[in-house]
Amino acid sequence: MPSLGRLTSTPILSPARRLVRSDRSRRSAVRLAIVSVAVVGLVNFADPTAAFAAGRLTITTPTASLALDQSSTTYGATVTAHVVVVDDTQAPVPNIAVMIYVRPNPLLSPTAVPTSLDATTGPDGRVAVALLPHAASWLVSVAVVDVGVETTPIPLTVLPAPITVTASSSAQVVTSRARATLTVQLRSPTAVFAQLVLGHVVVRAQTLPDKNFYPVVPVGQTLLGPLGASATVTVRPWRTTTYRVTYGGNSDFVSPTTTVTVATRGELPMVSSEPSRSSPRVRYPIGLPPVGMDAHATVTVIPNAVWTSMVGVSWRPGCTSRSNLLLVSVNYFGFDGYTYRGQIIVRRTIAHRVADAFTQLYRQHFRIRSIFLPDRFGRSSVGPGANDYAQMRADNTSGFNCRYIDGSEAWRVWSAHAAGVALDINPWENPYLVGHLQLPDHYFAGHRAALPGVLTGTGSAAVRDFTARGASWGGTWGLKDFQHFQW
Repeated sequence: MPSLGRLTSTPILSPARRLVRSDRSRRSAVRLAIVSVAVVGLVNFADPTAAFAAGRLTITTPTASLALDQSSTTYGATVTAHVVVVDDTQAPVPNIAVMIYVRPNPLLSPTAVPTSLDATTGPDGRVAVALLPHAASWLVSVAVVDVGVETTPIPLTVLPAPITVTASSSAQVVTSRARATLTVQLRSPTAVFAQLVLGHVVVRAQTLPDKNFYPVVPVGQTLLGPLGASATVTVRPWRTTTYRVTYGGNSDFVSPTTTVTVATRGELPMVSSEPSRSSPRVRYPIGLPPVGMDAHATVTVIPNAVWTSMVGVSWRPGCTSRSNLLLVSVNYFGFDGYTYRGQIIVRRTIAHRVADAFTQLYRQHFRIRSIFLPDRFGRSSVGPGANDYAQMRADNTSGFNCRYIDGSEAWRVWSAHAAGVALDINPWENPYLVGHLQLPDHYFAGHRAALPGVLTGTGSAAVRDFTARGASWGGTWGLKDFQHFQW
């Protein structure tokens, strides 16, 4: 074994001479012996016979030095740690154990896991050790095992290895909410990763209004496999959607984001009830995405968030109580052929009938422009409640609104909408006629043909959906209100 230090002591005494020492000398000798034994217990002698033969005890302290062949690399590429151990005379120390420590930089990579490697120097006192640390910021040091004094840490930065995610779609255009298949593949320019299992990819809808997110697809199920293997992800885009695909495995790998766009068309053909002479004057963003299949009508209490938006707009103190009202949510077909999700508030006593009627409208492919709560159109400037004139100009279908009858605000006559027992459907195609007023527009007052969204008469299926459930239709009244149903 190599020696680990150099210390020169007094000559070793024979037993006869030790006997003639004074007590004080004997005590000193004992102390020296203890110190000598302690030192010998901590070190190894390279050649103890030669040391004793020379009449002197020589102890040397080995010193290690460390160098890295590079200070920065990417995961998968090895870094060589070169260790040299010499004694006090700078002579190489062979066959001595060293420990290389790879610890995370506490400021830059506090969660990385430390590691260590042991090695033994060769005849020239040198050893080269290949390091393959994970992607992180590290501090590398070395120590001689029996001495334990580490070298000053050397920084080492390991960057994530680049990989590529490719994605393609099985179809360029699909029907809204129909299945489309995305084929995803992982590739790396580094051959060492050819058989590595990489975790998973993340597929997210990037382009609104698609609300369908596909966050994590585990590689262990559909994408598990070596680099280069492909896997599929099934999506159901509602509207034309760009999907963003990224690698989501461990931090040893990084990939640029790739995108794939799937265009959609409506579930029904796009139609228009709008001759060039007449179309709604206000356009609002498209409606909410549908929920489930079919109409999927639900009746629930009014959520707190919805109620908060109503207070001071469509509802104020003195109006019918919250407990008397329910929220109906239902899918409907827009004029563009896409399915949307609408919300309408009505009185508790008619809520389920309203839900059933809208379910029938959906199954009959009756087109509705929008079904938003009236609060989004702001407060009325001519009386209490939400601005009904604005929502009529936007062709919005609605129910409860604690307001006066349109055109009768000066007389403060409450509308049936204030009690939650009335609906207005597609007001642009089905205007309200009172005296010289034709709200919101005059064109459809004289054009009651069977166009999309138009309630043509008592014999039409859409009108019967409501009258068969106890509603009265304003299209049969003396003052025509084609949009209006009332219980």
